[in-house]
Amino acid sequence: MRPLFYSSDNAHDSQFVMAVLLAAAIHDYKHPQVNNQFLVTESAPVAVSFNDQSVTEMHSLREALSIITNDESINFQRGWKDRDFSLSVRKHVIQLVLATDMSRHFDIVAQFKALILQNDDLAKAPGRKWDIMNSKQKLITLQMALKVSDIGHCCLPWEQHQKWSLRLQEEFFKQGDMERKRGKKVSALMDRNKPGAADPGNQAGFYDVIVIPFLEAWTMAFPEVNALLHEAESNLAKWRALRDGELEIGMSSINPKTDCCNNRVVPISNCKS
Repeated sequence: MRPLFYSSDNAHDSQFVMAVLLAAAIHDYKHPQVNNQFLVTESAPVAVSFNDQSVTEMHSLREALSIITNDESINFQRGWKDRDFSLSVRKHVIQLVLATDMSRHFDIVAQFKALILQNDDLAKAPGRKWDIMNSKQKLITLQMALKVSDIGHCCLPWEQHQKWSLRLQEEFFKQGDMERKRGKKVSALMDRNKPGAADPGNQAGFYDVIVIPFLEAWTMAFPEVNALLHEAESNLAKWRALRDGELEIGMSSINPKTDCCNNRVVPISNCKS
């Protein structure tokens, strides 16, 4: 975030700074460890409350903002004399957190390309683009920034990324277990008897469709963070090599349920309890 805000000190930018920091802290608060579709299909009370729209994101917002507003010991907004500033921060926090709903991914990226990458004034501007962006451009930029953080493990060094992939796979499998127990169709990537989210082929597909195009757009606007794209491309190369049988990579122990088969990446259905 430093390339965006370093040297920005006006009140308008302060709203965005406060909003993005708060959104980053709360965007998965009290996440139920199942996806939105599961909650909608089950007609869960939380899904009904939010009319089936961005359920987990809405839930995190409601729970976190309620605590901040009602708990006097942590209500940092009490000292804000400017009511408009407080309302603007809240509005931006909501807009930022809702943008992490992956059902909106392609729409968010398309907006970013249209507002930022295809804007002639920004393309020709010397120095930091942030300083000449309008409010709409700043918002979509911060929505993208939060999304970069949300899938940030894809840009981590290989061993750390692999561990997070296995943790995500186990969370998916647990949802699949619940779906099977309820007699429902098990969702894609959530069946323990099939290759999951940490399967090399599935990971390579995720990178090809989501991660790499997303980071290419981001680093085209902000080349200062090209290292993120390079690390992601390195991880993709390893996933492809694993998929194609050209590489076998060991890793550190994580958890008996997610990494128990000769220290190798394998479908969890092959692991023995």
